[in-house]
Amino acid sequence: MEGDVKITTKIYEYPRVEDFTSLNEKELETLIEDNREFWNKYAENEQYYIGANVAIASKREVDKDNPDSRVAVPYARTMTQIVKGYMYKAGLITYDSDNEQYMQVLQEIFDRNDETLKTSELGESQSKYGLGVELLYIDDKAELRFTNVNPKECIFLFNMEIEPKLSGALRYYVIDEDKDKLNSKTYKLEVYYLDRIEIYTLKEDSFNKFSVVSKDDQYPNVFKEIPFVIYKNNQEYHADYEPVKPLVDAYDILASDSTNELNRFASAYLILKDYVFSNPDDDNMKTRELEKLKSRRVLEFLDGQGGAEFLTKDIPSEFFEAVKGTLREDIEYHSHIPDFRSKNFSNASGVSMMWALFDFENFCSDKETLFSKGLQHRIDLINIYLGIRNIQAEKVNIRFKRNTPVNLTELIDNAVKLKNGGILSDEDILKTLPEDLVDNVDDALERLKAQRDENMQMFDIEGGSNGDQGFNSRDQEAQPNNGN
Repeated sequence: MEGDVKITTKIYEYPRVEDFTSLNEKELETLIEDNREFWNKYAENEQYYIGANVAIASKREVDKDNPDSRVAVPYARTMTQIVKGYMYKAGLITYDSDNEQYMQVLQEIFDRNDETLKTSELGESQSKYGLGVELLYIDDKAELRFTNVNPKECIFLFNMEIEPKLSGALRYYVIDEDKDKLNSKTYKLEVYYLDRIEIYTLKEDSFNKFSVVSKDDQYPNVFKEIPFVIYKNNQEYHADYEPVKPLVDAYDILASDSTNELNRFASAYLILKDYVFSNPDDDNMKTRELEKLKSRRVLEFLDGQGGAEFLTKDIPSEFFEAVKGTLREDIEYHSHIPDFRSKNFSNASGVSMMWALFDFENFCSDKETLFSKGLQHRIDLINIYLGIRNIQAEKVNIRFKRNTPVNLTELIDNAVKLKNGGILSDEDILKTLPEDLVDNVDDALERLKAQRDENMQMFDIEGGSNGDQGFNSRDQEAQPNNGN
């Protein structure tokens, strides 16, 4: 490895401004240019996510005559997918309200916008970039829409209060790229105020200098709030893998170096002793004879004590594997995201599983708190839209579940023990089982009751073919004769 591995983090902050009602063109250009640091950060996180790790890709070439493998291990993608599957898999986040009619209206909006898919993608974005971003708008059919937006496209402005509130936003995205004109790009720029939305055309030249070309349109902001929802990952806007990037870079270097060693000595050197060439002074003839030897695999013209052997180098594979194992453990420990291939999750008992997930669950709980605030803000904006339609807003409860690996055999055994011990009711016992087995407790209880009724009828427990008379006649036969 090259040098010491240092874990460093940087705290990013969006601009905080006094209350404002408008931004002039110069101020817009300055905000966009100052946002370059954020843009670069998100772009780099994106590169790590797709497996194009920046550090190993830009590593300096040491020797042109030696192999120079650049192995980028997609650790970032793996970590994000673990978090996404554990926290944001479709169906893990549910909503309910005491008002069924309101909940039906809300569910219709969710269904129209593929809420489960978009929420899952927001969780992925939160992990990948350090935040997820959602934009709400009214479409041309007067229907409410919400869509996920790439954080690279957004600049958020917060006011100067102790608890900063979103008071403005810019969104800019490429609509045309002219490579014949010094790679200049044309952007659409949307500027969001509390009362209106302004649309501009923006240009970027080859020196990354921005300039506003024209103001194209303006229309009211019907929400009277900035219609963006920010799903923060943490207070520093760090991606889940951002603090351990140096460790991932070190892992890439180790994987690359071990590959270089294999490539460097993939073909061992052949040593020939007392080999007689037909024409020792003709280098071309010697080359042809060696190629013939290689293809035919037959040694000829060995003189005297002549012979042949291969010169090889021992590759310290055990050393490489030991260091890689240490790095994997460090990445797991400092990111708080476990490797589910670990022996800790192989046929583990419920208690063992709980302890193996303890640190990860604490990590996810912090993420859940911030994500829940985003979901509630989404619902608040939806309620503003419903208020325009004279639909009364109601409180919505948001519930999170985990896609936790379980020992199913152990859970069933425990349920049987609880049943036999009479400790809990059937309903409480069924609630301990995963949804894969019991998707709806009330329905399961109804099926159990129906099954018991059917069994009772089958065995004629309720009185035989004559109803209660069957029990009475048998009871009479069983009575002792008192001499009457």
